[in-house]
Amino acid sequence: MVLAPEIAPFDLTHTAWIFLLIASLGTIFVALWPVVLPSTEGSEFDITAKCAAVSPYTRTELTWLGAVGRPAVVAYQSWICWVFRCRFWPRH
Repeated sequence: MVLAPEIAPFDLTHTAWIFLLIASLGTIFVALWPVVLPSTEGSEFDITAKCAAVSPYTRTELTWLGAVGRPAVVAYQSWICWVFRCRFWPRH
């Protein structure tokens, strides 16, 4: 009785599909540049890279928030994992 089907190894076909996907997305990006979000109402309502950019102050604030916030989230998740470890991994 087979419990799991055989998984095909990663071959050249997968690599070709990944390359095709990346090349297609890259082509679309280059064709639309500098438009970040095209509008359906007209080209005057498109959001360009310059319009979508944030101020240096906002970038600084978000950098500090990420520098403090990410370790805080990881620490909280680690603590929760430690508190509930008996429920996650039952003893045999």
